[in-house]
Amino acid sequence: MASMRVTLLLVLVLGLAVQGFARKGKDHDRHRRRSHWERSKYCPEDRDCPQFRLEKKYDEYSIRTFRSARWAVTEEMDEKYEIAYLKATARLRMYLDGHNDEHDSLKHTTPVVAHMRVNRDSATTQKNYTFAMYLPDRYQGRHGHRAPAPLDPSIQIAKWERDTLFVRPFPGFATEATILNQMNEFVDVLEDDKRDYEEESVWVAVYHPPTRLWDRHNEILMEASPRKHRCAKRISTLADGSS
Repeated sequence: MASMRVTLLLVLVLGLAVQGFARKGKDHDRHRRRSHWERSKYCPEDRDCPQFRLEKKYDEYSIRTFRSARWAVTEEMDEKYEIAYLKATARLRMYLDGHNDEHDSLKHTTPVVAHMRVNRDSATTQKNYTFAMYLPDRYQGRHGHRAPAPLDPSIQIAKWERDTLFVRPFPGFATEATILNQMNEFVDVLEDDKRDYEEESVWVAVYHPPTRLWDRHNEILMEASPRKHRCAKRISTLADGSS
């Protein structure tokens, strides 16, 4: 009888221990999911890229929370988006190539991100565009290094706060017409899923230069909750390079 009590007690203790280990394992998995940042598989090994946490993946799109990050940002106005893109990205690449107060060549990054303000007809855009390039990881404020200041006054070093976005990939060249078509298709998908999103603007990430003709990858990004004038407030200039 005594031996039976001892056996039952051991079984009870072992059961509680197993439950404890299982609970710790689940807590560890939850912590890992919260803290795990990744980058796009389309980011080349030799380049730094924005980091994000994948919240959910569906057949046609995913939900990502992007880590707060510093970017080189410029604006360009032109009747044609494609011309504005070429002028702005050339300016940003000059900054990375040494047109800065340190005369230092910075590591190139991927992707180029463009922001469009969409008219109510969803078929045209306003002609003032914002373009940005991610700063190398070295200058993201996690290693104590200040990003060199641009010599071109039209370029700002800015911090974009952590944000959750709906992301949908598309191939080919990211022309204005293609971006708007892709955006409208994406809006239909989000409407079917009853998602709340920012209706007045669209972001596009371009992973490859114009010289690459095949196997191009781009992404449409829609902000996950509508806030009036959110895009204008999203960029906060860091004049002193502080966090």
